[in-house]
Amino acid sequence: MDILYRDKNCIVAQKDIGVVCEDTGANSLPALVREACGGEAYPVHRIDKVAGGAVLLGSSSANAEKLRSLGFDKEYLFITVGSLPEKSGVLSDYMFHDTHKNKSYVVKRMRRGVREASLEYTVLSEKDGYALVKAKMITGRTHQIRLQFSSRKTPLYGDKRYGGAGDKTALWSYKLKFSSGGKERTVISVPPVSQYPWSLFEEEVKSQCTTL
Repeated sequence: MDILYRDKNCIVAQKDIGVVCEDTGANSLPALVREACGGEAYPVHRIDKVAGGAVLLGSSSANAEKLRSLGFDKEYLFITVGSLPEKSGVLSDYMFHDTHKNKSYVVKRMRRGVREASLEYTVLSEKDGYALVKAKMITGRTHQIRLQFSSRKTPLYGDKRYGGAGDKTALWSYKLKFSSGGKERTVISVPPVSQYPWSLFEEEVKSQCTTL
């Protein structure tokens, strides 16, 4: 468990793929952070179980709520199978999440349980039929990136739930911006560039992760 940043109000931990953000037991992210830090840890937000990268936690439930109320920005790096024709832009959809199937769907109109979903994206590089993409979240819906790109015929590498071929899903929460102690903070988490398919884009990923 890597701790990327810590102060009296918060902790930013690097979540491993397969670890859940919810406080569900000994192998959950909050429990692992408590063990690593020797103190309390309450998640301010979540990222998908299949994703890795930076997650913000409060050092108390009150601090977690305060951090949540102050707001924060999340940016992701991910690899898609294929690439969108427009190399940058905003994706906006109506999304419905089926909690029984734990799967989200794009729908055509607003109705009960449907929420708007938007993100800004930029295609950073393309190689061997894959694309390295950066996205900044405007909203934070369940499986949002995975669904929005899959629905446009460019699923994420390894995301079998949404039609992507490969093993581990190539989705990484690489940048967090938030306020703590009256100051703006930026924390970077670098994807595993030694692993395929991240290794295809090692130079581009490292360059992106050193640009603040």
